[in-house]
Amino acid sequence: MRLTWKLFKIIIFMACVACFSWQSANFFELYFSFPTATSIELTYPEVLKKPAVTLCNNNPVKREKFCAEYSHLCQKPNNLTEFCKRHPYFCIDDVSDLVIPKLGYYVNNSAHEVRNAIMEIYIHSSIKSMVRGSLSWTVPFDDRTVRIDYMNEFYITIREQETLYPWTIPHILLSVHSPFEPVNPFEEGEFLQLGYRYILNIRMEEVHLLESPYQTNCKDYNNVWKENNKTGPRSQEVLFVPTLDSYLEANSTIHYISLVNIRILYRCVKKGARLIIISYARIVKKD
Repeated sequence: MRLTWKLFKIIIFMACVACFSWQSANFFELYFSFPTATSIELTYPEVLKKPAVTLCNNNPVKREKFCAEYSHLCQKPNNLTEFCKRHPYFCIDDVSDLVIPKLGYYVNNSAHEVRNAIMEIYIHSSIKSMVRGSLSWTVPFDDRTVRIDYMNEFYITIREQETLYPWTIPHILLSVHSPFEPVNPFEEGEFLQLGYRYILNIRMEEVHLLESPYQTNCKDYNNVWKENNKTGPRSQEVLFVPTLDSYLEANSTIHYISLVNIRILYRCVKKGARLIIISYARIVKKD
């Protein structure tokens, strides 16, 4: 009986030693396969790659431009005196021709038709020139590198009376991010207050992924982009939708039939990245 107990303990001991040896061997194999020291290099380059700056206006279209194009969807406020007291910035100039969209606020309610008209402005290929003139502001994009002692300045002027929604004042949202990864300023941006000056200090960080045996599974999108004659996405984060333009070009008449919602639509351009400001867009089709 005692001999059997000793043999059992020896077997258990040998099994533990074998498991320990196997685990140790795997650990040391992994340990010696990868470097254990991490090096961080702090440099001050003479030229800093310019980050992307995305500015969005929560006012989709200029009120005056909208009402000039869609006069049947605009109306003079029912109680002009009360309206001017509540929103004096609308009544600074002559109010004889003041009209606002029919959104049920001091006017009749044709909100559905107004929303359809806004969607038509954004996606109808035949009025792209009208879109450029209707947006509340424009800002140039430049992909050149700049010296670190150079300051970029953006001057944004917003006319409160140009708001499409009379009960709100237009605001600008700002997002500074990687030029290779578009963002949605409505989710990740910061509201800029009118009448303030903002000074931003930026710092460029580069992460260099290690080669094999590290399992980075990386793809050099920049080289692929160059090989494809500088077309296509430059990172995994870009949502590239080339079919929308071709679809709209093939359909000259649009009927408002909701098919699918697109959360954010980005489009690659020659310099920088441009954001089409549609949080939820409706794809429409021709009957």
